[in-house]
Amino acid sequence: MKSVIRIKDHEDGKLITISSFGRGKTFELIYGLAFILSAIYFAIEMGNSWDKNKGAVIFCFVFMIVFTIAAYRVLNKIAETEKLFINKERLDIITTRLLIFEKRSYVLAEISDFHFDDVETPRAPLEGDTVDYFGFQGDRKVIKDLFADGKASFLYRGRRVRFGKALASWEFNELEVLLYGMSGNDLRYTDEFERRNFPKN
Repeated sequence: MKSVIRIKDHEDGKLITISSFGRGKTFELIYGLAFILSAIYFAIEMGNSWDKNKGAVIFCFVFMIVFTIAAYRVLNKIAETEKLFINKERLDIITTRLLIFEKRSYVLAEISDFHFDDVETPRAPLEGDTVDYFGFQGDRKVIKDLFADGKASFLYRGRRVRFGKALASWEFNELEVLLYGMSGNDLRYTDEFERRNFPKN
């Protein structure tokens, strides 16, 4: 499977792009289109009921807003890209979406317990063992991806930071080796583990 991460050298570090587009996006595209069409349908129905039934207008307005928000969330997820900038001192996590740009910076020396923790969601009661006849598996995957915080995580100043929604486990291993090469520290261990197993003289 083709990697979703791209590494580019910079003078003072490396820029790693983690693109979520192109890996298992069929469900998201279908759901996004369905939500858009549903929002348009309720907008049209609201216009048709404007002078006839105020209750129907309110009903259509509420569902138009619901489907508009749902469509935005799906399209936002499809367009989302994460970039990591790494040098010997810090790790920057840069997230871009449709209308959002976010940058978070972390000192490498204070990062610990760096690991991959993708967890499978519980099976749906009616989900088949071989063929997903009712589509429950796809539905759960879409919902999980929409609200996921990230598959990779680390501890930083007492709190857990998550990123890498599109990362596969073998890509995380590649990223882990890169971080070790840049920082010279094994970021997998917690401070308590290092004090207990690697005491300083």
